[in-house]
Amino acid sequence: MKPTFDYYKDMKEDKNSKRTFIWFVVILSVFYFTIFFTNLYFQANFRYIQVNGLSMQPTLNVSPVYITEKTVKDGHETTEQKSVQDGVYVKLTQDVDYGDIIIVDKKNTSVKDDYTVIKRLLGKENDKVSIIKLNINGNYEYRFLRIKSGSNRVEVVNENYLEGTCKDASGNVFQLSYSFWSNYPGCPSENFLGIKYEGSFFDTFFWDNSIESLNTENISTYTFSYAGQTYTNVLFYQIEEGKIFYMGDNRAFSADCRLTGTEYNTKIVGKVIEITHNSACYQNSTFFWFEKVKGYIKVLWNKIVENFAWKG
Repeated sequence: MKPTFDYYKDMKEDKNSKRTFIWFVVILSVFYFTIFFTNLYFQANFRYIQVNGLSMQPTLNVSPVYITEKTVKDGHETTEQKSVQDGVYVKLTQDVDYGDIIIVDKKNTSVKDDYTVIKRLLGKENDKVSIIKLNINGNYEYRFLRIKSGSNRVEVVNENYLEGTCKDASGNVFQLSYSFWSNYPGCPSENFLGIKYEGSFFDTFFWDNSIESLNTENISTYTFSYAGQTYTNVLFYQIEEGKIFYMGDNRAFSADCRLTGTEYNTKIVGKVIEITHNSACYQNSTFFWFEKVKGYIKVLWNKIVENFAWKG
């Protein structure tokens, strides 16, 4: 009787082992295909980009780490030092709005093979924009002015993201602010009819060097009041059809539309939806990969919530 019992016991254990193995394979397959298709979806709709440079301080690369990299092109090796700290997850879209941090494709305007810039969108097609010094509680500071398309109201844009404590290329700590932008030696003012415009913006949009006179195309004047003071005959530039205007948050150290002019909106690659600080290199953080993975999960989770959350 005992041998028969042992026989059926062995059969039962064998079935349980097979059942366990099958469940293990099923779970592993579901896990694998979930990761596989999730990654396919991510690659089709998002990108992770490592941010170099200081033009978006204090939003990005607040305390940059400097890494020396060697690259080879056309048989010639070059050494370049880059500031590296933060990364961003970017949604691939051209549906962007005021204040979004955007990625712009600049390949056709540079000798580099792969060249993009990361800046903040501040103006859309047919908007009118200007940068002048305003009297802010007794201090004259630059402010970005915008008249949205279809409106005549002058908007003094409050850009609180310009304020913050950062480090420069030498590791010196300094405070970024409206005052820093307004008083930095590299940002001289242009004075026209008693109004001080930001120099690079004035030269690019208002002044025609070939005739040593003001441009007339896309230029209009407005009078408005702000903080108890009236500003008369202020020059505004109207952004062309199908174009955008953007600047870096670090206004004293950003090459943007103030120098290069407006850009076609078809050049927009996407907009930043998640910032991962200290996520680009181990020299800044031993667990830099943790921030990157956390950002990846957050992007996907937000997409799930967006698609399936109760919208009633």
